Amino acid sequence: MQNFNNLSEKEIEEMTGKYIRLMKEESDLLLAYHEKFKEVLPIGKVMKIYIAEEQYKILLLRQLRNRRENQGRQNF
Repeated sequence: MQNFNNLSEKEIEEMTGKYIRLMKEESDLLLAYHEKFKEVLPIGKVMKIYIAEEQYKILLLRQLRNRRENQGRQNF
């Protein structure tokens, strides 16, 4: 992102296209796994998996943020 201003229009177009393709692949994969989960688990448990996954992501982000803040304090 820091080099964003140094990119040509063509490079930006390629990067944004790649980003969108990756997001679509992720979405397709999520949908495929959702269907597989529903085959072997009750829908309530599938929802619990999604909630637990989101809570885990939040926990990891908090830990990362705390670690960065603590490193910043140690540098003073």
